[in-house]
Amino acid sequence: MFSKSFVVALLFFAAFNSIAQSAYTEKDKKDFYSGVFNGCSDRQKQGEANKALKEGVTDELCSCVAETATRNVFGDMDFQIALSRNDKLGAKRIIDKNMSPDNAVSMFNSCMVKLEKKYGSKENLFAEKSNAKLSEKIGLTGDSRDRKSTRLNSS
Repeated sequence: MFSKSFVVALLFFAAFNSIAQSAYTEKDKKDFYSGVFNGCSDRQKQGEANKALKEGVTDELCSCVAETATRNVFGDMDFQIALSRNDKLGAKRIIDKNMSPDNAVSMFNSCMVKLEKKYGSKENLFAEKSNAKLSEKIGLTGDSRDRKSTRLNSS
């Protein structure tokens, strides 16, 4: 079928490509994570519920949302292809698809469920009993999202 040297060359190429791709996207991943985390934090701090949350809960929630968003976007093969081609419009389209309002609310809710399990119940997330509602608009648009200048946002 395939010669041994062809298989070795293919494995070498795959390993090299993986290493190069990881190095290529690591700064982008960090910047993207920071943008989502900061946007989420800004949005949550505007809501009345944040004042009632136990210390650190908002940061845990936003960290979970940012990790999930980063994993979803950077795990999207079309996004990786757009990055490798320096296709900013294509990359933005993939980000918009992964960060649509429905997907953002789904990520938020998934993270809330994780925190509820960690803390034992939704009520345990709050310092005091409260009827306040956490914002589901996690700040993925506007100044919070665009605050950091990344390679994807720069001209």
